[in-house]
Amino acid sequence: MNNRLVTVVGATGTHGRGIAKLLLKSGWRVRGVCRNVGNDNASALKALGAELVSADLDNRNAVNDAIKGSDAVVSIIASLQNHHDIGQATQGIHVAEAAALAEVKHFVYSAVLNPTPGIMGHGSKLAIIERIHELGLPATVLKPCFFMDNLLTHFPVQMQNGAAVVALPFPPETTLQLIAVDDIARAAATVLNAPDQYIGKSLDLIGDQRTIQQMVDIIGKVTGKPAVAATIPLAALAQGWPQGVPMLKLLTKGGQHGDTAMLGKLIGKPTDFAAWVRETLAPKLNN
Repeated sequence: MNNRLVTVVGATGTHGRGIAKLLLKSGWRVRGVCRNVGNDNASALKALGAELVSADLDNRNAVNDAIKGSDAVVSIIASLQNHHDIGQATQGIHVAEAAALAEVKHFVYSAVLNPTPGIMGHGSKLAIIERIHELGLPATVLKPCFFMDNLLTHFPVQMQNGAAVVALPFPPETTLQLIAVDDIARAAATVLNAPDQYIGKSLDLIGDQRTIQQMVDIIGKVTGKPAVAATIPLAALAQGWPQGVPMLKLLTKGGQHGDTAMLGKLIGKPTDFAAWVRETLAPKLNN
């Protein structure tokens, strides 16, 4: 049985908790680092056997203490929530430096597909990756694309007058590369359980590729409900989330930006969008 300790920074976030749960199931000892150890997600992980610690990622000493004694680290730093890119870069660099100080044997950083200079939420990830290389960490960089699960969180599908309304800040003809967060967890577990194969590599994580209209049509077909696309004007989003607009404009360009075969090599058959709708979205719409 694996008795190694992996520290998951961001363990209660959208895909961090999936990674933590899967590693617990595969026999790892898991330490979850989060802001609030008393919320529902933290309590659920603790009930599964994880050790939960609270750490201010802006505090270098607190991060050092949280990571001390780890065999491996998974780093997931929240985007656009802490002084925008400067805050994300600072926190991610603190985690990388703490991992180097602890002499961890494997560092896994979850970045973004095709990080682009000058785009808020991307520049910080490039800075973190650069620092990982400077430190000489035995690292693997995961590069997931647009989360299917964003249709539950940031842009939730809602039932209105008997129809599923898919409201996204992209025209219906926009093509998005997509991934289910559970597949990110499966990829992270694969990488951590075979470090010799993946240290030093940067891995694109893409599970499916669809236009917005195709996504809407799939939701309608799978759920048996009318489904319609609604385009959220970027100008409206800019009023409350101006730092995210450049990133959304980049996604609006659509097209293929990564290795679509890599995820299958890591985990076998990825979750396609229809399967995700059937297994994850539809049950919530029917509640």
